[in-house]
Amino acid sequence: MTASTKSDPIDVTDLCIAFANSLSTHLEHVRAALDRGDLAGVQAIAHTLSGSAASFDCRRVGLAAAELDRCCRAADLALCRSAFERLCIAAYADAPGVFADETPGVGLPPPAVAPAPAPLILLVDDDALLVAALARALETHGFRVRTADSGAAALALLHMGQLHPQLAVLDIAMPGMSGLELAAQLEGVPYMFLSASSSADVAERAAECGAVGYLLKPIDPAQLLPAVRAALACAAEIQDLRAAEQRLTLALREGRETGMAVGLLMERYRIDRHDALRMLRSHARSSQRKLNDVAVELVQAGETLNALAPPRQDLPAGRARGPDRRK
Repeated sequence: MTASTKSDPIDVTDLCIAFANSLSTHLEHVRAALDRGDLAGVQAIAHTLSGSAASFDCRRVGLAAAELDRCCRAADLALCRSAFERLCIAAYADAPGVFADETPGVGLPPPAVAPAPAPLILLVDDDALLVAALARALETHGFRVRTADSGAAALALLHMGQLHPQLAVLDIAMPGMSGLELAAQLEGVPYMFLSASSSADVAERAAECGAVGYLLKPIDPAQLLPAVRAALACAAEIQDLRAAEQRLTLALREGRETGMAVGLLMERYRIDRHDALRMLRSHARSSQRKLNDVAVELVQAGETLNALAPPRQDLPAGRARGPDRRK
């Protein structure tokens, strides 16, 4: 009689170590993707982490990865960078806890979060002496500064892809392209204006085009510093409001898609809303997927079935029954 053989049990510790190693690799890949501005790549990794973290009871990693996924959906690079920093902190907090006590020293190193660089200011004015004085004043107080003597030169710097200023300071009256015309071509760059005109009409036009600040010439460099700080604060507040609006829009869309999926389940299985939502959540958990992803898939499947369904036709009228010939 041959002895029965059993397969070797799975070493949970080895699995945990493998997860920690993969987590560290994922974080490096996310960092590289953020540096490239590849939000699609970041979202793919975040989606994977949010699902796999639950298997190792890494709740904080899962929540942080899900938040990063949502920020990618909102297509906001600044929010994604902040979410990534929180993911690094969550990884360091969660990863050591998934290892057994007999494997000390295994875990992720503390995330190296580089200090935020000083704000970069783009000065655009055809007055070389004024630009030099303002740039010197800003640099003395810790700002990074790039300069351009025309709207065309400023656009050339921006289109190179290496310049991402937090604020552009534009002279309104410049030869060739005016500051107002330049502002209309700035994408995602807050701006304030410098002007020698005290006309209310000019100031009103500057406000209407979305400027976050306005200064009259001649400008004392000491005046520029508080104006720039106020403009940066205003721009940050506007960015936060836009990000909040994007998150709200995303939440409403996800809620609408989940509601549609729940409605389909209610109709298909003749169940109430509570049971339909529970069914949807149960399937999402068992497949380690997000609730909204499952809902979207279900809604799309329902739309496909509706598109494939043949057109409803009236049933043919029944033949008139003839006389009963039975005796």
